[in-house]
Amino acid sequence: MSSKSDWHLSRSLGTQTGMTNDWLKSQGLISIRDQWMKAHGYA
Repeated sequence: MSSKSDWHLSRSLGTQTGMTNDWLKSQGLISIRDQWMKAHGYA
């Protein structure tokens, strides 16, 4: 719980340390960047 907004919390050291791209991928989430690149023929 915090009085900070979601945007500010997403930029915190704890969030960026604990929720890495590898961790998010292991949780089954897709990468928006990868999907965008695939849709535009970069991958």
